[in-house]
Formats: sequence, structure tokens, C-alpha cells
Amino acid sequence: MTQAALNRHQRRRQRTQKQLEQATYELLIDKGFEALTINDIAETADLGRGTFYLHFQDKEQAVWTLTERVLSEGDSISSLANASPPATVNLIDGVAHFFQHAEQHRELFAMLLGARGSPVVADRLREWLTRRFLPIFRQYRSFLIHPQLPGELQVILLTGSLLHLLHWWLQQEQAPPARQAAGLVLSPYFSVESPRP
Repeated sequence: MTQAALNRHQRRRQRTQKQLEQATYELLIDKGFEALTINDIAETADLGRGTFYLHFQDKEQAVWTLTERVLSEGDSISSLANASPPATVNLIDGVAHFFQHAEQHRELFAMLLGARGSPVVADRLREWLTRRFLPIFRQYRSFLIHPQLPGELQVILLTGSLLHLLHWWLQQEQAPPARQAAGLVLSPYFSVESPRP
């Protein structure tokens, strides 16, 4: 196969995947996760059911692929682990940006974190955040309020409270500013004053 043909094939595959993701998004928002079916996704994308399986194993993978793409587009958290010098203002700004990005995709995140979402996808979202926050807890150790507690335990608590606060925040008509919400979720774990020696 020539390079031009390979590129044409890759572009067609990407277009098909985008069609499937768009159909997944529309149906997910409209019906919720439980009512979402592979047949509906394929039909809405105007593709065959077999084409769906060329891209995804099941609807959980389709929803997670869509979610992960949206998360990656606004990933302001990963870079915090490499901030030099570490400063809590960076943490607050990074988490505030995460809230703002979720707000831009309000329907998706509100559905994923709400009763119409998938526990499997919510767990993967928690894992995604956990993987990003573990190195941050190492980098910002001098800012930890409770450095004696295992970092992994604190990350589990932080990601759980962050997702609960995000779900609540997205449902409010008059939500506090994203920076204030970020400060609320980080304040039980990190000192906003000078670092501890």
C-alpha cells in the first residue's frame, strides 16, 4: 500500500471514528448511558453496526474514548507536576481551568457524573484524574497539610471530592467562580501559604 493510500485510509478511519463519537455524544446527552445502544449509535452515524466494532469493543469504550478526547483537549492538570517552582497558585489555576473546560462541555460532564451516567465511565474518569494527581502530590509535597498521610490516599480523596464538587457546580445557575471552586477542593490538602520546610 502506498503512503498516499495509507494516509487516505487513515483519514477515512478518523472521519468514521469522529462520526461515531458525535453520534455517541448526541445519543448520550439525549438518552443517557443505560438507554444508549450500539445499534442507535451506528444508525445515527449512518454506518453499519460492524463498523462500530471496528472502532470500539462496546458502548463503554465508545463513551470513554469520547470522554478521554474531551479531557485531553483541556488537560491543565498534567503539566502541574512539572511546574517549577511549585506554587499553589499553579494548582488552583490548573484545577480552575479543568472546571472551566468541564463547563464548556457541561452537558457531557453533568450526564457522566449524574444518575444517567455510567459507573464504569465515572470510575475511569476518577482513574484518569488519579493518574494526573499522583505526581502532583509528590511535586507539591512541601505544600501538603497532612504530609504524614499516604499521597495515594489523599489523591483518592481529592479526586472523589473534585468530581462531586464538579457535578454540583455544573448544576448551579449561580455557581461560584471556577477559581473559588478549585480553592475549595484543594484547601483540605494543600496549604495556600508558603511551603512547609
